[in-house]
Amino acid sequence: MRSAVFYFLFPSFYCATLLGRDTPLQWRSFEKHPRLSQILSAAPSSNQNSLWDEYTLLGENYPETLPGFSRDETQNIVLSEKNRQLLLYGRFSNDFGGAIYCNNIEIINNPYGFYAGENISCKNGGAICATGTCSIINNNNFWFSQNLASRLQSNVSQNQGGAIQATNCVIENNYGSCNFLNNIAATHGGAISSTTISITNNTGNITFKDNSVRGNNNGGALFATTTTISENIGTIVFANNLAKSGGACCSNNNFSLTNNSGPILFSNNHSFFKNSYGDGGGAIKSNSIIIENNKSPIIFSDNLSATNGGACYFTSLSIQNNGSITFFRNGACWGGAILCTLSSKLLISADYGDIIFDKNYALNSSSSSPSSSVRVKSRRNSMHLLTLLNAQLSARNGYSLKLYDPIEHLYNMDTPFLFNPEPYHQGTILFSGATVDKNDTEQENFFSHLQNTYELHNGVLAVEDNAAIACHQFFQQGGTVRLGQGGIVTTNKKASANNPQASSVGSQITLNNIAINLPSIFKTNAQPPKIWVYPTSNTTNNVTTYTEDNNPTITLSGPLSVTNEDNTNPYDSTDLSLALKRVPLLYLLDNSTPKIDITNLNVDALNSTTHYGYQGLWTPYWIETITTADSSSELTANTRHKILYADWTPVGYIPDPERQGDIVASALWQSLLTTSANLRSLSSDKTSSIFSASGHGLGLFIHQRGSKNLHGFHSHATGYSANTAATSVTNHKISVGFSQSFSRLKESQTHNTISSHDYFAGAKFDAPFFHEKLSTFLSLAYAYTSHKLTNVKASSALFHSHTLGSQFSLALSPQNVTRSLQTTPFATLQAIHSSNEAFTEEGTYARKFATLDPLVNLSMLLGVRSSWENSHHVPMLWELELAYVPTLYRQKPKISTMLLSSLGTWNTFAAPVAYNALYARMKSTAQIFDYMNISIQYSGEISSSTQSHFLQAGGQLKF
Repeated sequence: MRSAVFYFLFPSFYCATLLGRDTPLQWRSFEKHPRLSQILSAAPSSNQNSLWDEYTLLGENYPETLPGFSRDETQNIVLSEKNRQLLLYGRFSNDFGGAIYCNNIEIINNPYGFYAGENISCKNGGAICATGTCSIINNNNFWFSQNLASRLQSNVSQNQGGAIQATNCVIENNYGSCNFLNNIAATHGGAISSTTISITNNTGNITFKDNSVRGNNNGGALFATTTTISENIGTIVFANNLAKSGGACCSNNNFSLTNNSGPILFSNNHSFFKNSYGDGGGAIKSNSIIIENNKSPIIFSDNLSATNGGACYFTSLSIQNNGSITFFRNGACWGGAILCTLSSKLLISADYGDIIFDKNYALNSSSSSPSSSVRVKSRRNSMHLLTLLNAQLSARNGYSLKLYDPIEHLYNMDTPFLFNPEPYHQGTILFSGATVDKNDTEQENFFSHLQNTYELHNGVLAVEDNAAIACHQFFQQGGTVRLGQGGIVTTNKKASANNPQASSVGSQITLNNIAINLPSIFKTNAQPPKIWVYPTSNTTNNVTTYTEDNNPTITLSGPLSVTNEDNTNPYDSTDLSLALKRVPLLYLLDNSTPKIDITNLNVDALNSTTHYGYQGLWTPYWIETITTADSSSELTANTRHKILYADWTPVGYIPDPERQGDIVASALWQSLLTTSANLRSLSSDKTSSIFSASGHGLGLFIHQRGSKNLHGFHSHATGYSANTAATSVTNHKISVGFSQSFSRLKESQTHNTISSHDYFAGAKFDAPFFHEKLSTFLSLAYAYTSHKLTNVKASSALFHSHTLGSQFSLALSPQNVTRSLQTTPFATLQAIHSSNEAFTEEGTYARKFATLDPLVNLSMLLGVRSSWENSHHVPMLWELELAYVPTLYRQKPKISTMLLSSLGTWNTFAAPVAYNALYARMKSTAQIFDYMNISIQYSGEISSSTQSHFLQAGGQLKF
């Protein structure tokens, strides 16, 4: 049924500028062609070609729909609508450009965006065809939706660009979303076909979804010679696009995806043609693919190719300096995730995020292929590599290239394939079968067939969880080979595609720095890693037999060590808290005539390094078994079995300094110093008023030096205080104060932090004796502090502390030095008790803390106080205190700490604090009115270990 919308006139477009002409273009309606949605719904989903069979818009003489220059390929058009949304809707042409045919077109500065939908061209450009450049610049949200470039019977080579066909297509600086949805082209470029496509500097999201091309053609969404997608900020999505090759994008020369800020997703794109070796790329097909300097995650998921490269098909691939990248659940006949063609280049580097290949499949195929064998059924596969000119896989420190799907490299390569070639490549290249179904026993889901020469130069190459690397030659030039449970390193034949007689002559593996992933060995049903001289095979009458292969050699040397999956100390494993017997560390599967040389393998090096965590002694020993050869299986063809076992005797636990938790004990010292400063600042103003009230802003700065084994800290706090005081006629005085402060403590060396919120309440009682010849005061205080601990090891906790404080002071009556200068000796006894509540962290390497001994400190201030008054202009009072502060008694804080992952326990202490210090206080008070004073006060305490500086400024009202 035809839509009623085609029986009405379409809106006018007022901002179409044709070489200076300002006359608006009138867009007329027409009645003869069906809506594109009707065409799409008429096409059975099982047969894409029926789209043109049901509605063959071939040669029908529909009238032209656009008057004037809008259909002149020599003219330039500018579309800019300032006051409303721009519409290009429901246009049909049996020529180029369903809505517009011109030389250059600019769609620019449309604050209400624009919509181009349900336009049809019988040649190129379902909506727009430009012989020059099509530019879409500085627009709000725009859509190209359900446009169609169908074919003419007389020229099936046309019909490119379901939405846009141009020589150059530029989409840049748009601040709204950019959407290309449900566009179709008969030949190339379901959404856009252009010699160059540039999508750059856009702020909004970019979406290419449900675009497709007909039959044996390329670029479900984009088709170009050169494609650049760069400097965009929003999310970029290519989803559900369909083509013969390049399900989402086909770029004959270069495809560049660089310097984008937002996430990028290629999902459910399909390359469906399987009758040509040169087709493929479920998401991207290009001679050169560059994916570099993108900040946010990039995901290739559920893309499918009927031939080559489920996600990417290329001659040259460069992936480096990106955030995380995931190839997940892609599939193809060859190269589940990626496939590189002959004479290609490969560079994949995990620089600022992990790169993961997981659950990608090489699909079932019975046809001939670029492999040396014909696949029988689907299997896990990350990449299929043909003849490479050069190749490297690498990762920077802290990041990993994780291959949960095997690699096929069966074609000859003249130069070594490099793992972590540069000194800054200190990350991990991981081969793992961890995500393969536990019931799956098919060797091809675990084995990476690497039939050339491979070199490890830096970082870590890890083989774990039943994964295997079968190498013709492997040389360890540096770095560490990490072997985990079930991991296999074995020999292989030399690459010789389509040659079943390929030989293992010259096969050689040299490993000189092996580390065993110890926690993986402790897993239930774990098997020791295996180093294997793979047997040779012979198939006769569909029966395969295996015999020992005497061509390869394997040399193991250097120190044997243990590590964990983070390439760090494994001795926090709870398994090491108890004595262990017969721990299998390494399994050598060798020939009757040994081909594995372990003469220079130092297994006693297990005890040669110092470490934190559980302490103990390894006792390694070899057990060798000789069996009878069984040719029915590759697992039983070898006869020499040699297993390295080790016994473990624990002797104690030493915590890692980064986890020992000094900062928790240091928080008690911060609470003590904060309470001490607040106690000393309780109202001491000389006033004759009966009642006064004051308020102050305050700041506290603390620096605590560390010692050899204990970390120091520095902290800063800001807040406010409020005080009231009442004085009797006998000069007895009571003061009450409250303060609130916010602080941040940072531990030196580890940079762990504690953010605190402190509430302080105190009272002070002043009483003179002997006709005011002796002044005394007593102060009592309580502080409640809430803390947030943030650990650089990704754990955190909330906890609380309670602090009690008191002061008692004696001072003689002031002695006049001059009329305005007085001095007073004084002695103050201060006692403070501070304790943390027990708490448990959350996150990685979480710990449990409990206070065994709270912090108790009893000290005395012995000093002199002086004051000087000045009545010129504004009455001023200056006060100065100097004191010596010895510690009379101290109970140091002791915190019980447990690392939950290891159950290792230890006691945590704070850095030592000196027992003697010097104290100074300076205060200036100005009486600006009879009833109002303003003041500023500094006090500081300095010792050989600690500095604290307290600053207070505010005012007082007297009544």
